[in-house]
Amino acid sequence: MTKAWFSAGDDDIAPPTIVAVVDQQPNEVQLEVMDDVDVEEEEEVQSLSNVKVGTDYELLTIETLSKYGLSLKRVGGAGDKGIDFRGEWMINSNKYSVIGQCKKVKRKTGPSVLREFESTMKRFAEVPLLDAGGQQLQLQQQRTLIGIMASHSRFMDSVQVEMDSFDLPMIMCQITDNGIHSFMLNKAARQLLPFLRVAIRRVTKSESSSSSSDQSTIELYSHHE
Repeated sequence: MTKAWFSAGDDDIAPPTIVAVVDQQPNEVQLEVMDDVDVEEEEEVQSLSNVKVGTDYELLTIETLSKYGLSLKRVGGAGDKGIDFRGEWMINSNKYSVIGQCKKVKRKTGPSVLREFESTMKRFAEVPLLDAGGQQLQLQQQRTLIGIMASHSRFMDSVQVEMDSFDLPMIMCQITDNGIHSFMLNKAARQLLPFLRVAIRRVTKSESSSSSSDQSTIELYSHHE
């Protein structure tokens, strides 16, 4: 058996800003919401900040996954159809289509996010089945499509059970500046990629960009007889 190693080493909307304004009459203070123009300017700055945070994390995710043999391209803006990146993954001369979403929020990522992503995957997985004359007979699911959900925060404990109930191959991974910290495949993905192995590598303080204690990151490799 040979091993082919890959070269891997709450966005809540802020409430309206309220300022204290002293009234013309002494000893009376009223709360006044800032002018609409000021609020709109602040919301625009906040929106631009959120967009940059999201874009930076999408680029980090793509860069990190590319070390594991994935060739990905960021998809953003209007018409992205609910995905943040797409591309291909070559493993053991097999080519798989990949689509993915990125979540950078403070809270843990839960099952509801995965269910929404599953609906998105179904739209991308449906391909037309044509007859000899080129007429569409029906839609069938593309079984070589893999969905990747990348999260900066951890996943809730219940997501693995939820994800295993999905028909389409899906992978959940926690990605930070220090690499991939978790990489979980659902049942459909394990059946599609039986040769994929996940190993844990210990990262010391000197290797980590964080000042916290030692951490663990993920290494991936494929094998064949």
